Amino acid sequence: MRTVYASAEFDERMDGVIYGTTAGLGVATLLNLHYIVDNAGVAITPGVINTVTTALAQASFGGLMGYFMAEAKFAHKPLWWVPLGFALAAVCNGLFSWLTDEVSATGLTVDPWRSLILGVLVALAAFFLLIALMSRNIQVTMRQVRR
Repeated sequence: MRTVYASAEFDERMDGVIYGTTAGLGVATLLNLHYIVDNAGVAITPGVINTVTTALAQASFGGLMGYFMAEAKFAHKPLWWVPLGFALAAVCNGLFSWLTDEVSATGLTVDPWRSLILGVLVALAAFFLLIALMSRNIQVTMRQVRR
C-alpha cells in the first residue's frame, strides 16, 4: 500500500479501497498458508471455512484501511487520520480473530460452521460499510468533476 500510495496510479478515492482490499487478500493468503502449515494440513471442511472467513475478513479490513488512506490523500485529513484507520482495522481484525475462536469452540470441541456464520456476518457488515463509504467517495468525485 505504501508503495502504490505515492505512485501516479493512486489517483482516485476508490483506488484506496481497491488497493487496500488487494493487500488484505495478500495478508489472508499468508494467514491461510500459516494455518495449514501449523496444523500439518487440515480437514477439508474446517480448512475451507477458515480460508473463506479469513479471506472475507482480511479483504474487508484492508478495504477499510485503504479508505482511510485515500481520504488522507485526497481530502487532506489531519496527520492522525491514517493511524486512526490503521488502529480501527487492527482492532476489527483482533476482535474478529478472538470472536471466531470463541464462537467456534464449545467446550473441547470445535464447530467450524459457527465461525463461518460469524465470518459471513462480519464480512457483510464490513462490505455494506465499504459500499456506503464508496458511494460517498463517488459522490465527492462527481462533484469535483462537475466543477
